[in-house]
Amino acid sequence: MTFARGFKHGFLVGTVCLALSSPAFATLREAMDALNERDYTFAAEEFTRLAEKEGDADARYYLGRMYEQGQGFEPDPFKAMEIYRKAAGEGSEKAQPKIGNAYYTGQGEDKSYKDAFFWYSKAAENNSFPAQYNIALMYEEGLGVKKDAVKSFSFYKKSADQGYAPAQMALGRMYLKGVGTPQDFSQAVFWYKLAADQGNSKAQMELADLYGNATIRGLPFNIVGAHTYYNLVAAYGTSPAKEEAAQKRDTLAKRMRSEEVSLAQGRALKWKKKTREESLPRLAIADSLLEEGTGGKSPKAKNGKEPQKEIKLPIKTPTEDLIVAGGVPRRLLNKAVRENNFQPVVDALKTKADAGDRAAMLALADVYVLGQGLEAPNPLAALDIYQQLANERDDFIAFSKMGPMYCEGNGVTPDLAECYKYILLAQKYTDEDSLSAANANVQMLDENLEKSIRDSGKQLADAWIARKETPKQEKKKKLFGNIFNAFSDDDDGAMEKPRDEPDDKKSEEANEKKDGKKSAAVDDLFSDL
Repeated sequence: MTFARGFKHGFLVGTVCLALSSPAFATLREAMDALNERDYTFAAEEFTRLAEKEGDADARYYLGRMYEQGQGFEPDPFKAMEIYRKAAGEGSEKAQPKIGNAYYTGQGEDKSYKDAFFWYSKAAENNSFPAQYNIALMYEEGLGVKKDAVKSFSFYKKSADQGYAPAQMALGRMYLKGVGTPQDFSQAVFWYKLAADQGNSKAQMELADLYGNATIRGLPFNIVGAHTYYNLVAAYGTSPAKEEAAQKRDTLAKRMRSEEVSLAQGRALKWKKKTREESLPRLAIADSLLEEGTGGKSPKAKNGKEPQKEIKLPIKTPTEDLIVAGGVPRRLLNKAVRENNFQPVVDALKTKADAGDRAAMLALADVYVLGQGLEAPNPLAALDIYQQLANERDDFIAFSKMGPMYCEGNGVTPDLAECYKYILLAQKYTDEDSLSAANANVQMLDENLEKSIRDSGKQLADAWIARKETPKQEKKKKLFGNIFNAFSDDDDGAMEKPRDEPDDKKSEEANEKKDGKKSAAVDDLFSDL
């Protein structure tokens, strides 16, 4: 064994001789580097020394991993478990999910889903994303616990929020099928894409299938995106998935223009795999949004009533968060999901929507479009609500919802120009926080629609804006005209100001600012921390 790892090059000869006269100890980082370089003898000796002499729980954990994976030793799951237990007792958070894995698989311990769940729960308390994923899987499959799709979704979300690709893919699947959460196709695509961009070939295949699906209403058709991700699976995937992806890609190419194929190929060539840290969800909904209206006191207005505070909603706010923001308690929503009966949710939303609550109106329209837990979807009722919000408030979320309905012919005759019109209007009226998402929607249509269609859509959008702006200008013109006439009428009849009234009277500012269901995959279960 050599101690060269403990030193830097360039020491004087005398210094080296003096150093070699006593043991040279490696740090945990150096021991891990040795493990990665397959210098198992050095790594094992240093992990052991760090664990026994310095009480380093993480060093003990890595020693356990060497026994588990047969690195420098014969594979010994029972010895690994013994070491993991000691490391967990010393405070290693990494060891806890490993003990859970042993109980789950029966390797190193007698198989026990109950004990596995216990150890995963301890690890999840320390924010272990693999443990959170495993708990979600157990709730989804009913392993050691009662099946609970809502709890399963919750733990998948916790893990996915930390960038864990298997959890992000599972979350996409649950949004797609409406399991444990209201169905939401845009959120399904969002989470699938996060996993796909980490190189998860299953997520890439699912995402490509979704992008290329023109039959399911509500899915964002993106033929360039579909070709791109089929290409990635064909290039980097394993058999038989890569052959299937290549076939789907070539079939899809026959329906595409040459410039679209070139664009997709260029994107595939430029694609770069992202790390977990680079794959944290960028669309964050404020925590307060989830519990809005369920507690806490707010200052009362002068009339004794609670002031109405409009919640700021991003353009891609998930339906579940719109529902809660619309005044439906989280408990009632979870009950509706579990029982697949959204009528109580609809009733609660209608009350607030009739009073003009924006979030409730948007949420009610979303529920009508999806039809989940109802007798049938009602896209016409949804369209009426979106139209009302668009006409009365220039609501950018309503515009962004109507666009896909015209693209897909959902409740209306398919009209791609109308679709483009509403996506352009969403871009025009959006707020700063949602501008990048609105721009992305326009870009996607720019890449997938013929120029003639885009030109027609732009003309329609310009005409809509002109109709909206003209009444405002006429009203302003009329107002100034009336004011001018009031002061230029017969001056002989003008009243004089009473003597006791001061010459100048400060006006009061009265205007307030406006706030401007496939079974889960088991082979993704055990990933290293």
